[in-house]
Amino acid sequence: MEKKGKSHTQAFVFDVGVTGFYGQGFGLPLVLGLPDEQLGCGSSDFRSLVDAYGLGFGPGAFLPASDGATAANLASRFKLVRF
Repeated sequence: MEKKGKSHTQAFVFDVGVTGFYGQGFGLPLVLGLPDEQLGCGSSDFRSLVDAYGLGFGPGAFLPASDGATAANLASRFKLVRF
């Protein structure tokens, strides 16, 4: 037979552990220091970054080749999303 206090202790340890590791995941990089900013904010910087990743004509280059029916299906899915 299990004691009542054991489940409460396990829940407490679990909550503290999850909270602690969650905090370390987001807070530790700030404590250790972030890398220096390497990107500029100008339009030429943005354009060179877009060209470097091949996104000059949009993200379609990363999607598999498809016919018009697939594109229409994707468009209908986006219509279902409400913002």
